Amino acid sequence: QRQAIRDAARIAGLQVLGVLTATAAAVLGSGAYPAPKGEERKMLVYDLGGGSFEVAAVMVDDRGAEVLANGGDGFLGGEDFDQRIVAYVCDEVLKAGGGDLRRDRSLLARLKQVAERVKVELSVSEGVDIHLPESSTRVPMAVRLDRERLETLTQDLVDRTVWSGEGVLRDAGWSAHDVDVMMVLGGQARMPRIRTQLAEMYEKRPAEVVGSEFALAMGAALDPASPAAGHD
Repeated sequence: QRQAIRDAARIAGLQVLGVLTATAAAVLGSGAYPAPKGEERKMLVYDLGGGSFEVAAVMVDDRGAEVLANGGDGFLGGEDFDQRIVAYVCDEVLKAGGGDLRRDRSLLARLKQVAERVKVELSVSEGVDIHLPESSTRVPMAVRLDRERLETLTQDLVDRTVWSGEGVLRDAGWSAHDVDVMMVLGGQARMPRIRTQLAEMYEKRPAEVVGSEFALAMGAALDPASPAAGHD
């Protein structure tokens, strides 16, 4: 993927100084860098967006930010959580005798959009009714989905991200207790279950990067273009 980015930039006539990881850019642009003179901060950055997941162990001091280890899954993101909601709705409708919604591709596309909104709503409420259009089922109906059920449906996805973080810690030579700051960014990282599990593991409340897109852009602008800043 990074080579593809380099190739695309060169085709566009741009000079490639390096490829800065999103996690390193977030650290540089979030205000966590630089650390007070003479201090070091061990930061674990957890970035779960719509289509990919990245986690990195970053050492920050008054001179720079060094990515000691990174990992993740380029094919795991918020869309996977959306698909679990869509599958749940289809299964519930089928059990209620409303027909197989999976046969209607246009309806599945609409359900995916609904799933995104439901997921956001369940971050602040305990439950939501998903109303289906009358033409989509044999009988008008609504499917109830509560936060606890969503957490059960997606627990394996959450665990995959946490396990990736454990691997990055091992590669960096850190333990969970060594982490000074747990930083999270990306829309899917707002899921309460993810925040709770991270807090339990690292014994500290995750710090959210407010305005993630702006922080990433600012970090790229501030980047000193050195290998220590997380380039590849």
